[in-house]
Amino acid sequence: MTVMSVLAASKSCTATARILDVRHLTPQAVVLRFERSFDFEPGQYLRVGLPGDENSREYSLYSSPDDAAFEILLKEIPDGPVSPRLHECKPGDALSVSGPFGHFRLPSESHQSQRFVFVATGTGIAPFHSMALAHPELDYLLLHGVSFNRELYEASHFPSTRHCSCVTREPGGYFSGRVTDYLRLYPAGPDQLFYFCGNSEMIFEGFQILSDRGVTSDRMFAEIYY
Repeated sequence: MTVMSVLAASKSCTATARILDVRHLTPQAVVLRFERSFDFEPGQYLRVGLPGDENSREYSLYSSPDDAAFEILLKEIPDGPVSPRLHECKPGDALSVSGPFGHFRLPSESHQSQRFVFVATGTGIAPFHSMALAHPELDYLLLHGVSFNRELYEASHFPSTRHCSCVTREPGGYFSGRVTDYLRLYPAGPDQLFYFCGNSEMIFEGFQILSDRGVTSDRMFAEIYY
């Protein structure tokens, strides 16, 4: 089993950016929209913090590379060193931004002929949101695992035929249960590539499920959030 490393990039920039808008999706989760100063590819991430603060955190880009601004999706972690402060930011506030980083990206030349399965938990949906916006022609299925329906962040941005919600703690999802439970039932085809983003337990379990069914490591890619 191999997990794709996302800790390096060939080029990066650092800038101060002003927040343009804040979208509150739940009491804990927000989308920060802020000034953009460099290019990126869908699936890459930024390091974001407050100016003058030595603490920063990695956030996958939520917006499309065609968007004039950056967007990140973040959930407040009450005891975290960064997310509570970012969660309180307002339009006009400044951020310290560096990036882009990471190699969690679509194949550079063949993505239009490939079939993809995106598997996410919680805010791990962010890089897939960017990929789907950038490539609306993409042949993909997104499996999004959450505890509550309110955590299906902006699910309407995805075509309903490509979005499968897996909800564990209340009714209302497409599937009642963990996203890995659904993956066990999913017919993995030989022409599919599997991308995982979210918590490490889900990712390692998902890799094992697919490996046991004959999916080779070169067809599985991951970005681990925690």
